[in-house]
Amino acid sequence: MEEGTGYVSELTALWAKIKMEKAKSLSVFYVVWKQCRYD
Repeated sequence: MEEGTGYVSELTALWAKIKMEKAKSLSVFYVVWKQCRYD
């Protein structure tokens, strides 16, 4: 196993986690915004 491969996969995992968190907070924001509009 190469030295660079572990680093790249760790970076990819971190990137995926950041994207998931961003998508989660975006959907939460969207739900809150919709509820505020329809109240």
